[in-house]
Amino acid sequence: MFLEPKEIQVDGKRFIISKLPATVAVEIMMRSAGNAIPKAGDFAIIESMMLKTMSYVAIRRPGISDLVLNSRELIDNHCPDWTTYMKVLEEMRGYNNLFLVSENLLTFLERAIATLPVKIRAILTPDLPPSSTQNSPPSMS
Repeated sequence: MFLEPKEIQVDGKRFIISKLPATVAVEIMMRSAGNAIPKAGDFAIIESMMLKTMSYVAIRRPGISDLVLNSRELIDNHCPDWTTYMKVLEEMRGYNNLFLVSENLLTFLERAIATLPVKIRAILTPDLPPSSTQNSPPSMS
């Protein structure tokens, strides 16, 4: 049963979103806050929180019960691409005052992706051998 269901439209598709129960909202906030800049290995946590959030999203089916998007398969069937999926998650974030950041989720992800090359360089650089050793004479070129 959804708490305060609200119909939204994203990319021409109608979704029903819900307020999250208190304990679910706190779990999502706490587990997501610790992964604000996720490490590659932390995707499982982020994915589980996204799936948990989407289990409070449904598709209205006239004449029969709403279809809750509580599995990857249902999400993939009803969110035609990743931007639609992220927009629905952003609607849930806004409706539930979830992530404790002032920017929207798409902007956050764009910033996180933009910082990846710097983070990768920082991880890999200590493992690279120096380009010249102290014992070799300086280059004259």
